[in-house]
Amino acid sequence: IAKELINRFVYIVNVKIEIHQNPINDLLTHLLFSYFRMSYGFYIVNPFLNNIMKYHGDIFNIVLGAIASISLIVGGIGIMNIMFASVMERIKEIGTRMAIGAKKMDIVVQFLSEAVLISITGGFIGIFFGIIMAKLIEKIAGIMTIVSFFSVFIAFGVSAAVGVIFGYSPAKRASEKDPIESLRYE
Repeated sequence: IAKELINRFVYIVNVKIEIHQNPINDLLTHLLFSYFRMSYGFYIVNPFLNNIMKYHGDIFNIVLGAIASISLIVGGIGIMNIMFASVMERIKEIGTRMAIGAKKMDIVVQFLSEAVLISITGGFIGIFFGIIMAKLIEKIAGIMTIVSFFSVFIAFGVSAAVGVIFGYSPAKRASEKDPIESLRYE
């Protein structure tokens, strides 16, 4: 019985085959994929790309981080401008709400909610296109990409935080409007 159990399952933990000729490498890749009938969790390491990533990986991560930071700041400034324009267009509405009893915090919450909604919508669109780009890179370049639930969760959290941070100033300014002056505004 023990011999049957041992011979029944075959596990390959790690196989390293180094071939420097591309046609043979492509053929070997095709044969291995077709034999094991899987595409996820199995990959061929290209020694050239491996060396590039080893030596230049830190620089690559710093550049990507800088691009992401600049994108977040530009997006946040865009949200802030949209919210300032929204406040200016709705001065009478703000005055009316305050005249009938809305507190400053109610106005702040209203405009912050709108800013967060805008930023989360942008985050959703960005995540959608990011997943599509990852799949395209996987198909075209043959590089395995994995989009984890955790990274999607973090992206939504960061986009909501950008909405709160950059939406606070317009929301605060809206809540400080004088109701009487707001109702007179043309």
